[in-house]
Amino acid sequence: IMLSSVVIGAFTDRFRSYYMITLVLLVLGAFALAECGVSLDENRGGDVRWTMLAVSALLGPLLPVATELGVEMAYPLSENTVLVIL
Repeated sequence: IMLSSVVIGAFTDRFRSYYMITLVLLVLGAFALAECGVSLDENRGGDVRWTMLAVSALLGPLLPVATELGVEMAYPLSENTVLVIL
């Protein structure tokens, strides 16, 4: 989770596209969760550990990116004020 947060955080800071990255993480995380549910079937033979790793890699960085999006949306306020409200 930490590695994906660092990578996605660096990408987000470079391109400043918080909203698009949040949407991409949510959609890909939903697909990964669906795959995790399918992997629970005994007949399929999928490995749940790899799908859970994908879910954590996609949904882990969502909180820092969403926090930065909230801070950017409420620019005149200080970052600490926005974080207390969230």
